[in-house]
Amino acid sequence: MTGWFDSHAHLWALSSEPDDALERARAAGVHTVICVGTDAASSQASLAVAARHDDVRATVGLHPHDAVRLDDEWDTLVALASSPGVVAIGETGLDFYYEHSPAAAQESAFRRHIALANQLDRGGKPQSQAVRLTITKELPASYRLPGKQPLTEQVLYALLYNFLNALTKTGVAVCGASIVKPLAGRTEA
Repeated sequence: MTGWFDSHAHLWALSSEPDDALERARAAGVHTVICVGTDAASSQASLAVAARHDDVRATVGLHPHDAVRLDDEWDTLVALASSPGVVAIGETGLDFYYEHSPAAAQESAFRRHIALANQLDRGGKPQSQAVRLTITKELPASYRLPGKQPLTEQVLYALLYNFLNALTKTGVAVCGASIVKPLAGRTEA
């Protein structure tokens, strides 16, 4: 199949019905759109959009900004996650830049999203992740490989920079890739 695949859209957040936006996307060559939920209500809305459009799929999850609300929304998210049309768990991840929710709440929510994805699909249902880091912190020890150096945000950033460059050189469009620049003085990249 040729054309574009939009892996992260919030069609439910548009000020009008998504039909016009989807028609423009189709005209531009987009053959599939993943509508990403960021909480229980938007996950339900993502499923509703997917139910109306054959070329839209949905995700179910809670954005890391709202991780402190996970216990309140979890049962609804779990119920929605096994609905037809759901192709991934998320939006989920870690946002240690803004920290609208404490890091511990984000890590707990992220682990629960991963467990749900694994529970629903033996191979591990894909996850739509938001990972935003500052360059001043070291990631928690639980993110280290045994016997390896700590995975600092600078090392992760260098890996991300190389990965995004490799993707864009193969013709994959990556939202935000142009803002990822090499860190001054980095030799590990």
